[in-house]
Amino acid sequence: MNSDNLNFLCKNAYFSSFSREEINDFIPHLQAVTFEEGTSLFVEGENDFGWYIILEGVVVILRDSAEGPPHTLAELSSGEAFGEMALIENTPRMASAIAIGEVDVLRLDSAVFKQLLRDKNTVAIGLLLHMAATQCRRLREITTVLQKITDDKLIEALKSEQNIDLTKAIQHRYLPGN
Repeated sequence: MNSDNLNFLCKNAYFSSFSREEINDFIPHLQAVTFEEGTSLFVEGENDFGWYIILEGVVVILRDSAEGPPHTLAELSSGEAFGEMALIENTPRMASAIAIGEVDVLRLDSAVFKQLLRDKNTVAIGLLLHMAATQCRRLREITTVLQKITDDKLIEALKSEQNIDLTKAIQHRYLPGN
């Protein structure tokens, strides 16, 4: 891996608490990959258990919709990372990631990451903490959006004087197996 990638990681929020030497020792565990425009980094439902950090380019995260075109969840650029859920849980992808233009990433495989955690690698442990914080932030954002949707539905039901059980409606509409 080249010194540009080392310099990039040293300035990135995920790695900022580590020394240059610690990051340099961690770099061999990352795989540098280039994706051409329109290429899928991974596809919703597939078993790709890697975590990605974008060196250069833009990646759009899309989730299929039963009632129309895919929904854009995020548009990510240089320095941003994604794929924490699959990395940690080893579950199929909940969304697809598509390269918008040429994209250079560093990829961390789940099996490698878990071995580093077992070995008590300080960078892997720090990454896990940063990933947990990222997931907490995203969960807060989703909770805020869900509350807004729930409030809007409640106001709509009250205005029309309908008797509606929002919890049941949301569970039936949005939770798997219902």
